[in-house]
Amino acid sequence: MSYKLLVLDIDGTVTNSKKEITQKTKEAILELQKKGIPVAIASGRPTKGIVAVADELDFAEYGSYVLAFNGARIINWKNKRMYLLERTSDWDSKEII
Repeated sequence: MSYKLLVLDIDGTVTNSKKEITQKTKEAILELQKKGIPVAIASGRPTKGIVAVADELDFAEYGSYVLAFNGARIINWKNKRMYLLERTSDWDSKEII
């Protein structure tokens, strides 16, 4: 099976109870990105509440994604292309990935 995208929640998944990214988690996410698999971090937070996590995981280098406002805003962190979504169609979803 080949993966096209890995989507992870931030709180309690990417970060621990101290709101820190462990070295093991960081290494695993970086390894996926190096293999060409984009990663998306999802949160109900506004975009500014996700920036530090995306930057620590080198999302800009690999073209991974930030899903803010419970997925209502999707941003390709490399080119900062923003998708404001009310509803996605199959076409929208394929273009984003």
